[in-house]
Amino acid sequence: MGLTSARLLLHTSQSRCGIPVIEGQIVSIVPRSDGALTDEYLREYSREHLWYEISMLFHTGRSLPSGVTSPVVDFVINAVLESFAIHLRNLLDFFYPENKPRKDDVVAVLYFDSCKLPLDFPAFSDRLREARIRAHKQVSHLTTRRIFGNPAEKAWHYGSLLEEMQITIHAFIRTASKTKLHPDFFNLIEIPNPTTVRAMQAAERGEGVRYNSVDELFAALNMKR
Repeated sequence: MGLTSARLLLHTSQSRCGIPVIEGQIVSIVPRSDGALTDEYLREYSREHLWYEISMLFHTGRSLPSGVTSPVVDFVINAVLESFAIHLRNLLDFFYPENKPRKDDVVAVLYFDSCKLPLDFPAFSDRLREARIRAHKQVSHLTTRRIFGNPAEKAWHYGSLLEEMQITIHAFIRTASKTKLHPDFFNLIEIPNPTTVRAMQAAERGEGVRYNSVDELFAALNMKR
C-alpha cells in the first residue's frame, strides 16, 4: 500500500522550520497531532522522492555523450539533456531555495534539527546559480534567454555541474539528521566517484565516447528501443 492510499491527513496549519503546512497534506504513516512533517515522513520522502531526483540527475548526466551524428540521436540527447536540467533545478531548489519555501515544499533545512544548513555546507556557487537560471529560462519556459544557434555558451558543462553537486550531496548525507534520512537512502544513493566525474568532463572536451547511432546511445543508457 502506497503513501497516498491510506495515510494521515493534516488538519492544522502548524509549521516546521518556518514553513507553513498546507491543510489536508498527506504527512506521515504515524499520526502527529501538531500537523508538522514528521521524521518518518521525511525518511520516506528521502527514500523515494529525494533519491529519485539524485538518481535521475547522475544517470542522465553520465549518459550525455560528447558528440552524435544522427538527427534521431540528437532528438534523444536533447530529451536526456532537458531531463538533466530539470532534475538539477529541482535539487538546487531543494538545497538552495531562492525564495521562502511554499506550504508544500520539501527543502534541505527540514532534514536538520537546527532548521539551518551547517555553516560549512557548500556555498551556492555562481556556476550552479547560472545553471538554475538556465534550466528555468531556457528549458522550462519560453523566454528571451533562449540562445539562437550553437555558440559555445549554449553548451551545458554537465561534468563540472555534477562535480559540484556531488560535493553538495555528500555534505548533505554527512551532516543531515540520521533520524530524518531513511537507512535505505544511503544504500540506494549512487554518486559517481571522482574518476567517473573526470571522465564526464573529458567527454565535454570531446575526449569521450561518441555515439554514432541511436542503438549505441540506448545501449549506454541500458534502454530498449
